[in-house]
Amino acid sequence: MEKKIFKAFLISGLTFMLLAVVSPSNAFAGCAPRNPNANWPTSCGFRYNCCVSNTEAAQMQPAAAPAPAPAPANACLSNHPWLANFRVGSNSNDIHFAFNKFSLTSAAKATLRKIAVYLKCNPRSKLEIQGITDIRGTVDYNMSLGFKRADAAKYYLENLGIRAGRLIAVSFGKGKQFCMERTSSCYAKNRTDHFVAVSR
Repeated sequence: MEKKIFKAFLISGLTFMLLAVVSPSNAFAGCAPRNPNANWPTSCGFRYNCCVSNTEAAQMQPAAAPAPAPAPANACLSNHPWLANFRVGSNSNDIHFAFNKFSLTSAAKATLRKIAVYLKCNPRSKLEIQGITDIRGTVDYNMSLGFKRADAAKYYLENLGIRAGRLIAVSFGKGKQFCMERTSSCYAKNRTDHFVAVSR
């Protein structure tokens, strides 16, 4: 009888030990689930197969990685929303000059400041500045005057921080006319700098 009791006790003990090995997370009441990839300090050592409380396990788990920061919005469009519809080559961006003059007016400077913003936001673009005169005067004189008008805009843009290598000053003289009538208003339209964006 004693042998049978001892044998049953021995079998029960072995069964309990086997369950503890196969399922260590359930062998002891109140143990947190094990993570075989974890390696953080606990109250019973620097190990993952230590029985710790659920509260201790929660405190010792590594913190989750912070969420990635959102991608920054396009700074140029955020600061200058008008750029969304800006076309540097539009005739509305032409700057105009008084008769026989190449000095920049306040309106011309305001337009050039907008063009400078456009160029800073489009660093891969170059700008061709076309100096144009009205039909009156000789070809040579107007070619020279056209260059002076183109250079005036070029130098102003350089002073606004645009690199000289991105600016191309050319003269059409009176060889390019936007208005063909021989009237004062038509002459005024042709005394201009016209801009053309050039991709590198």
